[in-house]
Formats: sequence, C-alpha cells, structure tokens
Amino acid sequence: MEQFLQRENLDGVVRIRINRESALNAMTPEMLKDLRAMLGELEDDPNVRVIILAGQKRAFSVGADIKGRVAEYDTGTIKDPLGEIIRDLFAFIEDLTKPVIAALSGYVLGGGLELALAADVRMADTTAKLGFPEANVGSLPGAGGTQRLPRIVGPSRAMALMFTAERIDARQALAWGLVDRVVEEGTLDEESLNWAQLMAKKAPLSLAYIKKLVHLASNTDIETGMAFEASCHAILRNSKDREEGMRAFVEKRPPHFIGQ
Repeated sequence: MEQFLQRENLDGVVRIRINRESALNAMTPEMLKDLRAMLGELEDDPNVRVIILAGQKRAFSVGADIKGRVAEYDTGTIKDPLGEIIRDLFAFIEDLTKPVIAALSGYVLGGGLELALAADVRMADTTAKLGFPEANVGSLPGAGGTQRLPRIVGPSRAMALMFTAERIDARQALAWGLVDRVVEEGTLDEESLNWAQLMAKKAPLSLAYIKKLVHLASNTDIETGMAFEASCHAILRNSKDREEGMRAFVEKRPPHFIGQ
C-alpha cells in the first residue's frame, strides 16, 4: 500500500511530509490515523525537539478527499468518521509539548489550512495559496477553522475568508498574521529546517511551558493566566536545564539541555 506519510530524522528535528501528490495531499481517515500514531511516537521520544509538518510543491493539503465524502451519500453513511478523526488529531497537535511548524507551499485549503492552524507557527513560500472553500459545497470549516482562525486574524477577516471562499497568497497571509514567515520558492525545506533547529537548541521544558501558557492566554482571564505562569516559572527555576542554562551563560559556552 502506498505510504502517504514520509518521515525524515534531522538531528533533533523530524519532518513529516504528506505524500499523496496525485490527489494534492487530500486527507483520508487512514492517513490521519497514521499521522496521529506517528506524532504520538515523536511526543514520547526525548531526542525529538521540534516537528515540521510539510507537503509537496503543488500542495500542502487541499483538505478532505471530496470523492470519498460523496461516497458517504451513496452508502448512506450517517456518522462522520473523517470529522471525528481530524478533530481529535488537530487537538492532539495543539497539546503536544514540542513545537510544531507547518511548512506551507502550493494549495493550503480547507482541512489543510485547519491542519496548519493547529500547528504552533507557520512558514510559507511564495507559491502558497490559502483559503476555506467549504461554503462552495454547502459546508463549513469543521475541524477547528471557525475557532482557530479568528483567534489568529480576528473575526472580521476570518469571516470574510470563509464567506467568500477566496484564496489569499503568502504575502497577504503574512500581513494578516496567518503565517509568520514567507520565504522564496524552492527554499522552504531549508528555511523551515533552519527555523526548527534554532528552536531545537532551546530548553525543551521552556518550550513546552511557553506553548501551554500561550494557548491558555487565548482561553482564560489574565489573572488565571498570570497565576499559572508564576507556577510554571517556579517549576523551571528548579529544573536541571535552568541551572545548566545559567552556568553555560556565565561560562560562555553552549548549554547542554536534557529536558529535566
């Protein structure tokens, strides 16, 4: 059976590449289950510090496989197996303790854009076209798009993108804050790896708590957030990596973090 996911181990960084180029990386339930299992393994591996989610040149992903969705009507399927799997997967990505970078090129549409939104940061090259076409087929972004996008670009821009089903390019996405960096065509693999390796050199516990706190900031009041921040800061203050980081700074050498 064709392997729809490729894994590259890159010295503390793992790149997972969606590999269904003939269908513009359209998602299937089997692909999503495999991705969930792979990410679970990486979460448990202390040697993995950062994860990159990538696609092919023509597409990061166009989302759900529409042909498969149409077949559900023909068979009278009532349940939504793809929807259940995809929502669970994207929530799992947000809950990972490790930074996740979405490296975007070509078409980034529908569920593909929702996958990118579940990542922590997004880098796109100049070929990227981002959008939510769901209203064209009587649907809506049902894997977190209506909730995550407004938190990133604001409610008005989010609704405009969904109402019109238009696609925006990488530069417009950067201006909106939908992506964090834009690089030239042909450089995405190198630039996203450079970015990931920069993160991978930092203290793993620091990255994990920063991620947890920033997510909390969008979902709670500032008093609760500040109290949790103080408790996380106290945990790091007593960590081995904090001591190592301080000693390395004073001794003018690179720190050696162990995630403890």
